[in-house]
Amino acid sequence: MQRGLLGILVYIVNYIQTEKDINQFTERLQLSYLELEGAFLVSEIVRKLNIEIQLDLYAQTQKLVDQITMHSIIVIVVIFLFVMFTSLIIRKRLLYRQFIMQRILYLVPLQILLFDDGFERNAKTIILRETF
Repeated sequence: MQRGLLGILVYIVNYIQTEKDINQFTERLQLSYLELEGAFLVSEIVRKLNIEIQLDLYAQTQKLVDQITMHSIIVIVVIFLFVMFTSLIIRKRLLYRQFIMQRILYLVPLQILLFDDGFERNAKTIILRETF
């Protein structure tokens, strides 16, 4: 145990490999005192290490989820404000164009509006030029 966990694991692997190479586990070559205590100590160290890694992983994951949630909320708020701002500007422009269209219709006589094909063609070309 003085060499640390890595030293213990290397020792255990070498010990098992030596017994396997010598007699394929048919008989026990040497009696190892405190063999079970060493295995229990190693398994306890591995269990504690596993718990610490699991808790740390959970904490890191929770931190990332919190950050992603915060960024998502900020993005949604920015998009909402952009849509509201854009809709206000577009609404003002559309209301202004509607007002102009109403004023133009009052200037044109009713017979020209209803029965003149040339006026309709000219109006459509003006509308097409304005939109593109």
